[in-house]
Amino acid sequence: FLQASSSFEVKDSSGKVCIIADLTVAFSVEYRSNGQKELAHFLLPQNAAVDSQSSCGKDNTSHPVLVLDFGAGHSLSLNFSESADKYQVEEFVFQYNLSDATLFPNSSAGDVKKVSHKSNIQANMGTRYRCITSKHISTRSVNITLSNVTLEAYLTNGTLSVN
Repeated sequence: FLQASSSFEVKDSSGKVCIIADLTVAFSVEYRSNGQKELAHFLLPQNAAVDSQSSCGKDNTSHPVLVLDFGAGHSLSLNFSESADKYQVEEFVFQYNLSDATLFPNSSAGDVKKVSHKSNIQANMGTRYRCITSKHISTRSVNITLSNVTLEAYLTNGTLSVN
């Protein structure tokens, strides 16, 4: 179950990096197959791509967001916000496509579902957030486990800070 974490960057229009995230994500999703409840377990693949909807945010109009696309129509978004001298991952949004037979064999449904969960991951501005232990996010039908997380938003010089 050990997997190397994946590293992702979000850059602004001038190519300056504003979000760096290095993390391992495991998903456990409940779905129906032939009237039975099934459980699909999968990891965020290392070839997940940073979606074009990711952004560094614009002053007061939008916040930085990291959107990772993978598989056949799945995505995980980390929505950031800032307050005073801290920044935080305000919300995780996971969208999954039940018609993806690779992850959800014999799924009775073929629709795209979305779950969101508020988060309490936060750090001081100019420092990186690091957590080696697992962090669990649970909703009714989805469990997400984050581990080996290093992330930083609102980067000033485009690289992770030493703090």
